[in-house]
Amino acid sequence: MSALAGVCSADIVQTGTSARYIRIKNNGAADRMLHVGEIEAFLAGVIPGANLDNANDVALASKGATFESSTGGGGHGATGAVYDGALQGGAAVWTRQTVGTEYVLDLGQTRDLGTIRAWQRTDTCCNSRLSDFTVSLLSDSGLDTPDTEVFSQSFAGTAPSTRFAGIDTTGRTIQPGGSGAIGTDVVDMTAARFIRVSSPGTLDSFLHVDEIEAFAPGSTTDLALASAGATASTTKGGFTHGADGNLINGGFEGGGGTWTRTNFPAEGLVDLGQDRTIETLRVWQRADGCCQGRLANFSVALEDAQNNILYRQQHPGQAATNSFAEFSVPDHFTMGRGDVLSLEVDAGANTADRLSAGAAGGGELTIGTGAKLQVSVLAGTPTTGQRFNVIDAGQINGTFTTRDLPALSGSQFWNLSDLYSDGEIQVSENIMTAVGVEGRFIRVTNDGTANRSLHIGEIEAFLAGTTPSGGPDGGKDLALGSQGASFESQVGSGGHGGTAAVYDGALQTGGDTWTRSGVGAEYVLDLGQTRDLGTIRAWQRAGGCCQERLSDFTVSLLADNGSGAPGAEVHSESFAGNAPTSSFAAVEMPVTLHPGGEGAVGTAWRGDTEGRFIRVRNNGIGNRRLHIGEIEAFLAGDSPAGGLDAIADVALASKGAEFESRFGPLGHGSNEAVYDGAMQSGANTFSMDPGVASEYVLDLGQSRDLSTIRVWQRSDCCDDRLANFSVSLLADDGSGLPGEAVFSDSFDGQVPNKSFGSVSVRPMFTLQDYHTLAIEVDGATGTSDVLMVGIDGLGELMIEPGATLDVRSLGDWIPSGSVFDVLDFGTLDGEFGAVHLPELAPAQYWDTSNLYITGELAVGVPEPATWMLLVLGATGLACFGRRRRRAA
Repeated sequence: MSALAGVCSADIVQTGTSARYIRIKNNGAADRMLHVGEIEAFLAGVIPGANLDNANDVALASKGATFESSTGGGGHGATGAVYDGALQGGAAVWTRQTVGTEYVLDLGQTRDLGTIRAWQRTDTCCNSRLSDFTVSLLSDSGLDTPDTEVFSQSFAGTAPSTRFAGIDTTGRTIQPGGSGAIGTDVVDMTAARFIRVSSPGTLDSFLHVDEIEAFAPGSTTDLALASAGATASTTKGGFTHGADGNLINGGFEGGGGTWTRTNFPAEGLVDLGQDRTIETLRVWQRADGCCQGRLANFSVALEDAQNNILYRQQHPGQAATNSFAEFSVPDHFTMGRGDVLSLEVDAGANTADRLSAGAAGGGELTIGTGAKLQVSVLAGTPTTGQRFNVIDAGQINGTFTTRDLPALSGSQFWNLSDLYSDGEIQVSENIMTAVGVEGRFIRVTNDGTANRSLHIGEIEAFLAGTTPSGGPDGGKDLALGSQGASFESQVGSGGHGGTAAVYDGALQTGGDTWTRSGVGAEYVLDLGQTRDLGTIRAWQRAGGCCQERLSDFTVSLLADNGSGAPGAEVHSESFAGNAPTSSFAAVEMPVTLHPGGEGAVGTAWRGDTEGRFIRVRNNGIGNRRLHIGEIEAFLAGDSPAGGLDAIADVALASKGAEFESRFGPLGHGSNEAVYDGAMQSGANTFSMDPGVASEYVLDLGQSRDLSTIRVWQRSDCCDDRLANFSVSLLADDGSGLPGEAVFSDSFDGQVPNKSFGSVSVRPMFTLQDYHTLAIEVDGATGTSDVLMVGIDGLGELMIEPGATLDVRSLGDWIPSGSVFDVLDFGTLDGEFGAVHLPELAPAQYWDTSNLYITGELAVGVPEPATWMLLVLGATGLACFGRRRRRAA
């Protein structure tokens, strides 16, 4: 458990994990032992002692704990050995052997737990046996039996020799200023319990220490003295001379009185007796001048009560002769798993809570995995451009795993791009102006083949920047009679269908489909006014008949000639083959995207994780089953529990989910089996008989902003059947049916046995081959447009080969050394087909080497020799591209 800060004015509320059962499990390696010398459990808020702490341990038989169950063959020791409050050794240690061996302890009642400790046996034998294991907390089923897993943590390596593996289940809510008030609070370095001095581990090398000293901030009192409550122990190394107490007796030893160990990676450990805030450490040479080289190439670490390293520094050379090596410990505050930084902003007063790490905010803040940022608005309405300084730290390590941010109005979003560098969050405007091709008339023409029909089921037109759904999209279609569109003209002999049929918003079939025959047959639709278009779609008739008639044709966009009649052709695209069966041929106009709009620098956020339908699909291998025990979905910001999480899961029937569709023959189980919140087995498991591309689609009932989707194995057998599949999140097509995929991920192998395949939904955005990204840079302010993909710029950016980057300067001068961040992404695939850059001064050049790595463009000045070659060779380049792929 992360200890609380030694000096901390922030309001810190601790909450643990409610559970009744503790399970320790061997992680599946065959023919090895699971070996446990003792299990301890402590309530949230309790910091256990360095050694066995029977006074606070609630996993003792005397506190109501009992043995629940065990699996595994052979071994020794009694089930009671792990909850009797004594560290076991030899045959008394609880041991089992086989794959998946486990031990379950019943605490007797549900407890709010903060720390679990699993101890090694005490005789140093066989310590490798407490390795590669998982500790889980399980809830009560209501029938006094283990139920859902509510917490889990794995240890891939070995628990520390003769000590314990510590598991922190506590979360802290850190509220600078307290709840309902704006304030700045200082947190100093995390309090430490142990000082560890270690040699590098070279065989036959000595570790030689005369004295260890530790001082609190601003103090000259040594806290590492026995008289101050410290004790010392040797954990590793062969005994040579000196006593453990010589490290903490306040005197400088010489000769045989100096503490010395050798042979192993030698260590000296000092227990300060309680949590102490340490600013300075000193490690002394022996006092007689002998053997000074033995205190060299060593490390010093500070550890909390669970032996988590809070600070560590290597001393590569020799400590000063007849003196000491001094270590200045930086102010350091750590947020760990389950910790929440709860901040309030007052938009009216333009103030916010601030967490300050160390004096004057010069300390170090570490944000560990599982930490959460939570922001709420105390007063006022956030406005575009507002910046709030919420963290002061000299260095920020790590990022928040989840974020809970208040909703903003319109196209505003919380921009966290400066949070981990400057400690600021800001309100940005999601402005993306899209400019397409302007035209008023749409013409569809048969490309000259005699004696064939031109057959159209519907025509749709969409503004630039608009993404139509997969089906007919009456909400966005500008080619509807209700939007002012009308019939303009037609050419060709009569067929059937009415002229109005192609702009009534319904897919036609049979005799209602608009048809003309003959050479050069055509249809012209008047949109009623000039429109800035991005996409035109020409649909087949809906009945599946006569699909070949919508083939070998051209779609053109025509201007207004000034008198309301068709004029010049402004864009045209031909289709030599058939339009897709029962679908459409799409004409994508050249579209220019302007983050921030034209003539202004701004940030545009792109990428969406909002969808309504979850599709699980067999990836095309014939003669195999698709087998699903349960599907779960979790909203952005939610961290699901290790087991089924019925509280947070929005893919439950009780949360509005329902079966949508499936493709492939049903084997057994019911459609509802995958969203009932129970792990299925046997014939109840939803299963499709062998088939290529079989799939299951679940309707969440409404569009949701998701962060995680989990697909579970059945709970009893046949794990190989949940393998080589894809999970997709689909949008609503506008009519309550599945539309295009907003996210997709594949599992090529098999999901782990009795577990789930987890998909972290990542925002995605594609710059398509007809897109031009227009970026404006302002040399006077050093700012530029930014295309940010996903929250924090951590989404996935795809660049199709035909896409163009067009950079323009808002002024006449750009200083040398300018760096413009124009793309923010987590992963990137693809490159621009062309990159157009503005002219620079003769002694400058554009550096695009980081464009596909960090998303940056820089302005540099060549070295003198290089500049001379440029002058002699050419005067400059107006347009060039640098091709360099960033690994996705």
